[in-house]
Amino acid sequence: MSRMLARLRETFGDPLFVRTPTGMVPTARADEVAPRVADIVSATSALVHPAAFDPAQLLRTFTLVTAGFAEGQILPILVSELAAEAPGVTLSMRPASSPVYGAEQLERGGDLLITVKEALPPNAKRMLIYEESFACALRKGHPVKRLTLDRFCELGHVLVSPGESGGSIVDSALAKLGRTRRVAVRVHTFPLAPPIIAASDLVITAPKLSLRGTDFALHAPPIELPTYGVYLAWHPRVDSDPAGKWFRAKVLAAMRRRS
Repeated sequence: MSRMLARLRETFGDPLFVRTPTGMVPTARADEVAPRVADIVSATSALVHPAAFDPAQLLRTFTLVTAGFAEGQILPILVSELAAEAPGVTLSMRPASSPVYGAEQLERGGDLLITVKEALPPNAKRMLIYEESFACALRKGHPVKRLTLDRFCELGHVLVSPGESGGSIVDSALAKLGRTRRVAVRVHTFPLAPPIIAASDLVITAPKLSLRGTDFALHAPPIELPTYGVYLAWHPRVDSDPAGKWFRAKVLAAMRRRS
């Protein structure tokens, strides 16, 4: 303490405190700078110990990047809860049409990415939300009542694919059996598929969660398809951000309520 006081006296060019019969008292210079020093200490303390987070006071846009994992299932839940708890928050949805795109979105300021393990950016923080499997969907009243492998290959298929070409894990599984299918319609996002299925005799193979709530006849795929993990990922720079933690918790709760 004595050494610190000596440095302060040298800095201010003033003794700051003098000894009297009743003890040490501040000089006029010390009384002059004390209020401003108190303001600086208070401001510094606020930097180290920020005010308690209150979502009701939050004014911010959160960007959620997804690769087609049941957005239609979680958005009603998420939007409702955000409106109730944080009316000043705006939710911006962005498609992750490729793993690279999803990683770039996080680098450029995207708050959260929902994707599969293989598409996770290498440096991203991540959390497993749920394990997903596939089902096949036909319209109610479809002439096919039992979906055998032969029937599956004979039917026209709806393929959800962001890209303009290429197959899917279904085509890879069929190729192992020496079989193929005919893709009749290719769409870039899942919400376009249900009206097509409902109005045709086509079949779609899709994640079970995406098919929840649809009025379709669901069948087990007649081929072996792998299950996969759906992950929530975020950039390390927002890992400790109170608002970011709150938003992650809301998205996670919405996803798990529908999984």
